[in-house]
Amino acid sequence: MTEIIEDCSNSKLINEAIQKSWFNSFAFWGSAPGREVYEDQYLKRVTLFAPERAPFNCVHLARLTPENVQMKIDETVEYFKSRKLPMQWSTGPSTRPIDLGEHLQAHGFIKVSDTPGMAVELESMNEDFPEPPGFTIKLVKDTETLKDWIQAATEGFSLKQSTSELLFDIESKLGFSEHLPRRSYVGYLNGKPVSNSLLLMTSGVAGLFAVSTIQDARRRGIGTLISLAPLKEARESGYKVGVVHSSQMGYGVYRKLGFQDYCKIGMYQLSSYV
Repeated sequence: MTEIIEDCSNSKLINEAIQKSWFNSFAFWGSAPGREVYEDQYLKRVTLFAPERAPFNCVHLARLTPENVQMKIDETVEYFKSRKLPMQWSTGPSTRPIDLGEHLQAHGFIKVSDTPGMAVELESMNEDFPEPPGFTIKLVKDTETLKDWIQAATEGFSLKQSTSELLFDIESKLGFSEHLPRRSYVGYLNGKPVSNSLLLMTSGVAGLFAVSTIQDARRRGIGTLISLAPLKEARESGYKVGVVHSSQMGYGVYRKLGFQDYCKIGMYQLSSYV
């Protein structure tokens, strides 16, 4: 078991935790039957076999050498190409070589984002936020609440039906045991599922993922509340630091909660093959 990180004073340690937690969020889904997680000394790869969602077929934490960088990229591209799957490759402070992104672009990858990896000490979070009338949050504990989580995520992230079905299949097979490192939350407004989030307690930190709010429910503080609830539960479980890989839309929410920037995560996608 990874030792819990006590605070954010060691930026190198936090940067590593942010990157590992990001990989583990996909690796957890990859542990479901019919999915795949591969790791060697050079890279970590997750294949959810999602034909329309590149981030669900991904490579993380690559540490390649000048001698094998071309070969390992070629091998990885061929692996996904042979399965007709789009893919995403993440870079960060720990990935090597330092110019890995340039090597990826030379192989046809397109850089789609360079987004903040953020962290907060859970004891110092901002928590005083008003709740909109009629808003409640539930922990996903069964198939019915999972369906609500999927419904909110589908609309919030504009997912295609095939991706929603894939997520439901993965999550339902992984189950709802309280011993799992994952917790999922769904927010309701007047009984309708309108927001969702996911907590993953690994790598010594509380990782916040899959946060969304449907368009009609935005700008009411719901995104803040559905992000805060998992972090408070993680704190009650003994975790000291929360991390998140922020989207552009969510950045302001996380800053309000007290998150600070620690690193940049580059995202490179290969969506088609010639």
